[in-house]
Amino acid sequence: MDSKASKIFFIFSLFVVWTASAAELAHQSTAQISVTEINPAEEKYFATRDKLCQKFAEGSSDYDALAVLEEPIRSIIVPTKVDGFRIEGSISLYPRYEESPCDHVDGLDFRNPSQGELFVTTKGLLENYLARNPKLPKDLNKLFKADKFYSSVISSDAALTNYADIPVEKTNGQDFAYAFLGGFAQNIGPLIPDHLIVLVSTKKRIYIMSALANTKVPSIPECKAAWDGFAEKSDNALKKYRASNLKDKKSFDEHTRLEARGFSAYYECYRRTSKDQEFFTPLAKQVQSIVDRLQ
Repeated sequence: MDSKASKIFFIFSLFVVWTASAAELAHQSTAQISVTEINPAEEKYFATRDKLCQKFAEGSSDYDALAVLEEPIRSIIVPTKVDGFRIEGSISLYPRYEESPCDHVDGLDFRNPSQGELFVTTKGLLENYLARNPKLPKDLNKLFKADKFYSSVISSDAALTNYADIPVEKTNGQDFAYAFLGGFAQNIGPLIPDHLIVLVSTKKRIYIMSALANTKVPSIPECKAAWDGFAEKSDNALKKYRASNLKDKKSFDEHTRLEARGFSAYYECYRRTSKDQEFFTPLAKQVQSIVDRLQ
């Protein structure tokens, strides 16, 4: 083989090795956050669940029938023990307001007024939920940062908004940990967030806990000013709409658009500035203590 051919062969060999290594790294990265296959106990559980859900889809309101799923799902998730919560928990699939019980992630709810609300599921149960909700991210890292996901696991008649990510460190047996300062509200506006949402994923289970912040979170003047700047214009558009005897639809649309922009500016301001506020450090300590318990 001449010198030129040897160089070409060498470069080609390096390319093959690099491509194989990159593919392997990509596979490993995906595997670290991918969900597991459904086990036989979960398959049996879903067979019973699907029959009940079909009845609800046909108009049944016999939610007491869901009790038949309590023991099967406990056998999948339990034993699990987190300090401050009862061991057995209760099935999460009961109707919340106008929603069907089959719209939620299958799991167990654990509640303690002094501790908060804890939801526990498995990656196999979550995979089934994601298959039924194709618009949600399949990548767990992205899923756990999507506000809409939490309406299917946390009992509330209000929407949850992420006001600030809070850094946490994984502990033994955990492959993912994430936390944020959140606020629940039925309407958009200058709400002061007061809940901590903590999520931990282990080899077998996923834990999601909602707890009140032990540290009072104050109003941040810069953020309130961002809201006020849009709120005044939004209110003027609403007054114009009302003055037209509700006929000026463009003014109403403008009111809605400006209100949404104001709220977006408000919570994005919290996300940008919270880490520099005095309340942030004690909140970080609280969420880390929660992460340490979720093993």
